[in-house]
Amino acid sequence: MTFLTALMLIAQATGQAAPPAPTVAQAAAEKPVLPQSISSYFAGRWNGEGRFVRSGKALQSTFEFEPRLGGEGMIVHHVEKQPATFAYDAILSVDSLSGELVMLMASNHKGGARLFRSAGWNGDTLVFQSVPELRSSFALERITFVREAATRFKATYEMSMDKGATWRAGDEQVFTKA
Repeated sequence: MTFLTALMLIAQATGQAAPPAPTVAQAAAEKPVLPQSISSYFAGRWNGEGRFVRSGKALQSTFEFEPRLGGEGMIVHHVEKQPATFAYDAILSVDSLSGELVMLMASNHKGGARLFRSAGWNGDTLVFQSVPELRSSFALERITFVREAATRFKATYEMSMDKGATWRAGDEQVFTKA
């Protein structure tokens, strides 16, 4: 079983009630393709530097974004550099019913699978928030990307242990296109 097949099976097993299916005409007219503003901006390798918010310790990591499937999806690969060790792989695509962006993530450190949703760009900000039905065991999570320039973005990872009432930043990094 490939990584992509496994992630798709996990997504199907979340048990979420599906919204009503679109008509054939709607389905034919509205194809679930990532917005060009996302796929063209993120495509490639990015190097990041920043810090863990609570400890102030330095952090470096990489992102790789690879458009796939004729624009319908993107593979996302994130790895923190030593001494940090967190990593995840994800599929970024579009919910064909709601039109929202979805990111299905699998991480190391027994983190399991998580499903994140986003309404898309709000100005230069793109926010992905985990859904209660498929999230980490310890918290809801949120990843915010802020486009600062054509070759630079800021990423902030946050968590909420009270169902989204309050959020605490875990790390902040600025990424530059390699």
